[in-house]
Amino acid sequence: MQKIFLIFAVFSLFFGLTASLAAQDKTPDKAHVKQLEAIYKQLDAATRKRDLKPYEKYLDSTFEVEHDNQKISRREIFELMKQFLDSAVEITEAASKIEKVRVTDGNYFLEVNSLLKGKFKTPDGKISNLEIRTQSTDVWIKTEKGWKEISQISRGSKVLADGKET
Repeated sequence: MQKIFLIFAVFSLFFGLTASLAAQDKTPDKAHVKQLEAIYKQLDAATRKRDLKPYEKYLDSTFEVEHDNQKISRREIFELMKQFLDSAVEITEAASKIEKVRVTDGNYFLEVNSLLKGKFKTPDGKISNLEIRTQSTDVWIKTEKGWKEISQISRGSKVLADGKET
């Protein structure tokens, strides 16, 4: 049971993170922020459909997640996400909200709060109602091929299984 919750926690990292800023911040371009909000809507819709293809498009090849002082590679994230989505019986809600945007050295640092709700099969075959709330700072850069997320740093998460915090 703990392994499945670890997978849930790692998957939930896609819904928010934190980064340290060394250079001077610039005012975010409103058009860029709207583009990034649209990307999060696409990713939320893909999550509800259990579709990883949009993530493949937007996660840079060097993408990493930092969680509890550990770095998780893009490849490992996709393996964990696949396991997580395979355990989903139904995803009833996936919503991400950009709370704050900073721009430093051309990188967009997005403070994101996310929510994921649904029914998931546990390793022992039981169905559990799961709710995951996360906070993160997601770091994006606009490239010649469009927006790419280059890293995420977890700022916290809360996981409820059948209404009980795990």
